Amino acid sequence: MPLNTDCIGRVYAAKARAITLDEGIAYAKATLDPCPSLLSGEVMPPLFAVNPIIDVAMMVCQDRELGVDMLRLVHGEEDMRFHRLLVPGEIVRPESTVVGVQNKASGELLLLEHRLRVGDECVVESKAAYFIRAPKGASASAPKKKKAPAPKPQRVETQGPLLFEKKVRVPESQPSAYAEASRDLNPIHTDPDLAKKAGLPGCILHGLCTMAMAAHHVVSHAAGGDPGRLARIGVRFSNLVLPGDELLFQGFDTGPSENLQSIGLAVTNQRDQAVLTKARAWVRPSA
Repeated sequence: MPLNTDCIGRVYAAKARAITLDEGIAYAKATLDPCPSLLSGEVMPPLFAVNPIIDVAMMVCQDRELGVDMLRLVHGEEDMRFHRLLVPGEIVRPESTVVGVQNKASGELLLLEHRLRVGDECVVESKAAYFIRAPKGASASAPKKKKAPAPKPQRVETQGPLLFEKKVRVPESQPSAYAEASRDLNPIHTDPDLAKKAGLPGCILHGLCTMAMAAHHVVSHAAGGDPGRLARIGVRFSNLVLPGDELLFQGFDTGPSENLQSIGLAVTNQRDQAVLTKARAWVRPSA
C-alpha cells in the first residue's frame, strides 16, 4: 500500500524528557568515539540528538494513516545542523513534520524535518529521507530504471587536500550496541532471521552509526578534538554496512563556506564501494 500523501504537512511532537550522562557515554562508546569530553559525559555527542528524536520519528512511522512498513524501511539521507551541544540533564522535546513523499523506481521516499528543542531554543535541526522498499515482486509507480553499479568514492583530486584517512573494522556487536544507545530498535539491526525475511543478508549497521563515526573523525582531525565546532553534517546512505566490514574514512579540505570550513567525506568498504555519498561536514572556526 503506498504512503498516504494526505499526511504531508502533519506535525508530530513527542513528550519532553531528560537526557542523561550515561546515555551520552553509551552513545560515544557505541560509535567508537574516542573524544575525552564525550566519554567523560561532560557534553553529549553531537549525533546523540537522534536518541530523543527517535521518539518522534517512531510516532511518524507508526502512524497508521501514513502507512509505513518498518521491515521495508531503510534510512536514505540525513542532514543535521547543530546550533550547540546538548548537556546531560537537559530536558529535550523532539518535533517532526512530514514534508514530502516521492515515488521511486523500487519504492517510496518519505521526507521529514526534525527539530530538537530545549525550552524555546532549537538546538538541533535535521532533514531525513527514509526509503520504503517496494514488496518483493511488486512494481513501484515510478518507471523502473536499470540498476546502477555501486557508487565509487570521490578521490583526492576532486575533493581537495587530504585531511585524514582512517580504517575501522565494524565489530560484530556494533549493530546491537548502537541499537541500544540510539534507541532505534528496528529488528533489521538486531535479529538476523527477521533481517533476512526483509530481504537483507543479515543484521545491518544503522546508517546513522556510520554517519556518527564519520562525524567524530571530522572532530578529531579537523576541529581540534572539540565536538562543539561541528556545525553540520549531511550524507546519503548508499550501501549496506555489515558487521565485519572494514571501512575507510577520508576527509578532504574543500575550503571555506559561509565562515565555516567545508570538509568533503568519502567512506568506503573493503570492496571499494562507497557506503556514504554526497557526504560533507562543516566546522566552526576555533575560538
